[in-house]
Amino acid sequence: MKRVLLILIAALSLASHAIAAKPPNIVLIISDDQSWTDYSFMGHEAIETPNIDRLAKQSRLFKRGYVPSSLCCPSLASMITGLYPHQTKITGNEPPMPPEGRNSEQYRKQVQECVSFIDDLPTLPRLLAKRGYVSHQSGKWWQGHYSRGGFSHGMTHGDPKRGGRHGDVGLKIGREGMDEIFDFIEDAGDKPFFVDYSFREESDAICRALFERAMQASPLFEVKFRQTSAQGRLDGAELRERLGRFDDAYIYICGPEQFNRQLERTLREELDVPPERIFIEEFSHVGGPGRSSS
Repeated sequence: MKRVLLILIAALSLASHAIAAKPPNIVLIISDDQSWTDYSFMGHEAIETPNIDRLAKQSRLFKRGYVPSSLCCPSLASMITGLYPHQTKITGNEPPMPPEGRNSEQYRKQVQECVSFIDDLPTLPRLLAKRGYVSHQSGKWWQGHYSRGGFSHGMTHGDPKRGGRHGDVGLKIGREGMDEIFDFIEDAGDKPFFVDYSFREESDAICRALFERAMQASPLFEVKFRQTSAQGRLDGAELRERLGRFDDAYIYICGPEQFNRQLERTLREELDVPPERIFIEEFSHVGGPGRSSS
């Protein structure tokens, strides 16, 4: 009996060591420009996310997650390092603009200085590499070549001479297929792997879903900055004339932030258009499609 018990303990010990010796694979999926409300499992009436819904149902869900900054670059840096922006020194998307402008040598030097802050930080890929992991970067990435973040593999080259910034080639992931990630996982073999997949297509997908839902019930009226007067302004009377019979239209506004806000204020205060019928998109950034920006 004692011998059988000892054999059982030894077998369990070997099994536990075998399990401990095989670290879990890690996949980090970051959805860009997507509000916490933009999922069907969070109660959105138009957006359908069945796969994420299933994952949320089978997983531990944290409903109170916050980013340390409202900007992309410092937030992504905090995610990959676990540090606050004041610790990483990555506090903005771009450095302060010098008097010489964006195309100056001074500005290019400042950009590269900001990029270099990641070089000596304890990033997740660097920490995992010490445990035998290989890692892959794809999608949005502001810190130059993927290797500067400690990744062993990746897509972003970060070469300013080739327009490298924000993710460059890495932004093709998802839009033009997933082969780079699939090939990386296959090549990893028995090594544990870490995949950083920062997808940047959600905004367009959300807009399409909302517009399709809106068009089923009502016409869609577009107001674009370049279609307005020279000052980029539309007063209430002009809007009434242009809207015409589309009293129940969903209105899509596309322009700079100041133009969007002024037009939204006119629509809501002078024409009593409900906020849920106003879609707003800025030239440089999608700001909450399907919701009022006020």
